[in-house]
Amino acid sequence: MQRGGPTANIPPEAQPDPGWGNDPRQWQHVLRDVQAKKAEAANPTIRDAVQSLVEPFTSVADYIKAGRAITETLPDGAADPMACHTALLRLLESEVGILKPCKVASLGTGAALVRKASQRFPNSWTKAVDQFGPLYVQARKKARGFHITIRQEPPDGVLNYYVPDIGFLRWEKNIGHIMVRMNDIGNAVHEYAHRLQSALPGLDNLFQQLHASRVSGDPVLSLKDIVPSSGYDEGELTRQDTYTNPYQGKEYVIGLRPGDTDVPYGGALEVMTMAFESVLGPFDGHWRSEDSIRAFRDMYRKDREMFDFVVGVLRYWKP
Repeated sequence: MQRGGPTANIPPEAQPDPGWGNDPRQWQHVLRDVQAKKAEAANPTIRDAVQSLVEPFTSVADYIKAGRAITETLPDGAADPMACHTALLRLLESEVGILKPCKVASLGTGAALVRKASQRFPNSWTKAVDQFGPLYVQARKKARGFHITIRQEPPDGVLNYYVPDIGFLRWEKNIGHIMVRMNDIGNAVHEYAHRLQSALPGLDNLFQQLHASRVSGDPVLSLKDIVPSSGYDEGELTRQDTYTNPYQGKEYVIGLRPGDTDVPYGGALEVMTMAFESVLGPFDGHWRSEDSIRAFRDMYRKDREMFDFVVGVLRYWKP
């Protein structure tokens, strides 16, 4: 049987009907992309008006809701974490763009590991970090990773500064230094996320808001008391809430950086980094860490709010 009547061409911004097997919740992403393309082509007045519709997210709750709509279309992260993780990265690759590695000024295995870790984050984020300042990376076996960013200009006549366990490093405004654990992609994701905090404070502010809403009224506890065998120092404090790892709620003293009069530092700086490490860090080709897989599964199953929030910001937050 032949259908009669005129046949209309598919508009250039439309897509063929994917059929009955398609999840209708995915169309919200298609609609946002269509709106974004139309906004780019519009005159400034119309573009600004449309852009307000393209990016309606103004609160943590908005990102959680948007993330949940995505995670419900992915494989079950508790039953099959590898399939869920793979599907998430594929979605980010196709809808956001994630595979561009960050720039690292140093060479070696640590630099290669951080570049690989950065390929799990949106390209627009890594571009902003690249523009923020130079980044140097070192790696050591069984090292406890850490990150340092020096925001202020060096004092007159001062060329270097000293970092314990590393030595003297060149001082330059916004210069970053990362120490990662050898062959641990999850640790590299974690430490690179600290660099994101320095370059993208608006992103970290969302995680600070979420933390504040969750731990209001909770007592400050010693990580060493919660996890006696961990090797944490006496001064490492946390608000545990329902975090799957008590370290995620760790709080640093809030104040001004020594020698700087206008740059605050401190806060719950592990909320964002532990979240990204748990969601993005478990798998690296043929290498896999059972602890990292457990962290992914636990966050998906026991702290779905955090998991959904991470997915929401990865998909929709822009610098």
